Amino acid sequence: MQHLFEDWPHLSQVFKTAGQILLLADFDGTLAPIVARPELAEMSGRMKLFLPHLAKNSHFTVGILSGRSLSNLKRKVDVKGLIYAGNHGLEIETPNETYIHPKAIEASKLIRKVKRELITNLSPFEGVFVEDKGLTLSVHYRLAVSEDSIKIKRIFSDTVRSYIEKGLLKQTEGKKVLELRPPIDWNKGSAVLWLIEVLNLKNSLPIYMGDDKTDEDVFKVLGTGGVSVFIGEASASSRAVYYLRDVSEVEKFFEKMEGLFDK
Repeated sequence: MQHLFEDWPHLSQVFKTAGQILLLADFDGTLAPIVARPELAEMSGRMKLFLPHLAKNSHFTVGILSGRSLSNLKRKVDVKGLIYAGNHGLEIETPNETYIHPKAIEASKLIRKVKRELITNLSPFEGVFVEDKGLTLSVHYRLAVSEDSIKIKRIFSDTVRSYIEKGLLKQTEGKKVLELRPPIDWNKGSAVLWLIEVLNLKNSLPIYMGDDKTDEDVFKVLGTGGVSVFIGEASASSRAVYYLRDVSEVEKFFEKMEGLFDK
């Protein structure tokens, strides 16, 4: 894994010769720093300037893929002209249409039921809260006492085990978050492939930036056909080819990209 700016002389030429660039990023940990509670996450003033500038540039199609619900993501970013994909791509809004995976809607009633069970079973732990995202559910434990993490994970697994074993729901995990999703073979990588197909961007150069386990699905599908960027320190476990250390370096990358096509 190479730091992206170290390969900038080469990459800048790749970007400049690309007819169209599909620029996609995660939100938390990529466009906005990770914070204790999801509702406190905010983009910097610089980031809020770069996104609309890039979106208005004819060389770019810009989108954000997040585990947040679509409505929450749109409120947080609030930039027109972007593609928004919420719930790990289960719900997608392009400038021309909105897509919701039909099987995700079917599972939403069961997820509401499990939500009530989890709230009850996890109530003894301080710093744990259950987030209802409509089509999916997240249990956040970043604020919990670190010694309780194993217990929290065990109670979560015990609560959802029967639904998982019956194939009614699917369990995943992120940074200090446990997630419950519909039992669908669909993820951020699937969403990116869907976007490329629907928006007729097969000849575009995809760039994806993300910091979490769920972003690895995009890195996997891009392979050598795009530019994959892990946000964080270089990680041997990531499928990404490049890395940027933090959100501030993502801002610098956007600034460089804007400069390439403003000349």
